[in-house]
Amino acid sequence: MPLGYSEVSGFQALPWYACQLDEASESCMRPEGRVPQTELAKAANTKMYQIGLQFHGFRCRVIDEETFNEAVAIAGNKSNALGEWSLGLLEQCVAWIQRNTDDEGQIHVEGCCDRQGGRKRYAPMLNAAFQQWNPWFEILEEDAACSRYRGAFGDLDLHVRFQVQGDSLLPAASASMLAKWIRERLMLRLNRYWRERVGNDLKPTAGYPVDAERFRRAIAKAIDPSLHATHRWWRCC
Repeated sequence: MPLGYSEVSGFQALPWYACQLDEASESCMRPEGRVPQTELAKAANTKMYQIGLQFHGFRCRVIDEETFNEAVAIAGNKSNALGEWSLGLLEQCVAWIQRNTDDEGQIHVEGCCDRQGGRKRYAPMLNAAFQQWNPWFEILEEDAACSRYRGAFGDLDLHVRFQVQGDSLLPAASASMLAKWIRERLMLRLNRYWRERVGNDLKPTAGYPVDAERFRRAIAKAIDPSLHATHRWWRCC
């Protein structure tokens, strides 16, 4: 049962993400000859119904550079910070299910996650994310390919798995696609913001490590230290 809604906070305070896109920029995110959304939604819902699924929407949190850097400094490393964010979203989704399920009897929920780097043990992170539930997660499996846990909270039975190549599973794959789509839209805004300050000959960046260094050098002359403090626009890792 993939579900949730867009939860976007913080990044709007950064001027490069507040930059508005024009129609030409927006159109490049739309496939040519696309099928109307209503028809796509109807086809998707029909297919999911056939395999026993119902779609309730997405929940997504955008982490800007400044927030990311602050969280990594507090958590000690990138893996801990990402784990806290992703399991925090899982907890919110589980709470939503519990509030909005009318079925009587026990509610069964399965959370599907990709592996967080090389980590194999997630019970402490799950206990922290679900601390308001007074949790205790049973370890079902912790091996090189998959880590699985079970938590029972009254009428709710929760199973969570962290799997190598977790995006082979529908919930994780759909979440990954949503995240990449949102990221691309934000990169369009970032590129436009710096192009307006450096010039139209500025080659856009996709934001990945090697090219990011090239982009950093290209915008150096337009950086205003009072507005563009490094920790606000350059990730620490």
